[in-house]
Amino acid sequence: MVSFTSLWKRKNFNFARDFYNQAQPELLDCIESGQFYRREVEIGDFIYAVSTNDRGELLLIGKMQVGKIVSSAEEVEDILGLNYEVYSGEEENQHIDYAIAEFGTPLQFDTIIPYATAKNLRFVTKKGLTSLTFQPGTKKLNGQTLRTMRVLSHESAAKLDKFLKSGLSKVTWYLDES
Repeated sequence: MVSFTSLWKRKNFNFARDFYNQAQPELLDCIESGQFYRREVEIGDFIYAVSTNDRGELLLIGKMQVGKIVSSAEEVEDILGLNYEVYSGEEENQHIDYAIAEFGTPLQFDTIIPYATAKNLRFVTKKGLTSLTFQPGTKKLNGQTLRTMRVLSHESAAKLDKFLKSGLSKVTWYLDES
């Protein structure tokens, strides 16, 4: 199984933070992206939802284990039994797919990954391991460094796991075609 990061744009992060009830956190049950097939995301892989705050710090939103990948918001609605509001703001011509979680952690909106940890995260590329890019001379993440789904090293995934407030829980599927 492989672990990936997937960026939530700040407006999506802010929307979800304001929308969901913090007293009873919702599970991270779906992530949308146009990169699942290109990055070879498979059933059973893990995806860490991340974002950044206004100070350019890395935020950890949650973790999910992929149970299914579908190509329409309607399929998400059928499987998860909800009205899935598409608010991504992606370009109209961009193809978006949806990874539906079999297991997910509760959404967390206040978890800042310390700079010392963020700068030591490693990502697997064809050329070897690489790290996040920061604005020169600062602790602020470069705005482009998280735009692509990235493959986390096993050690880096374990580092992020330490910042999760809860473990994975089974996500309820209302329509199971298997």
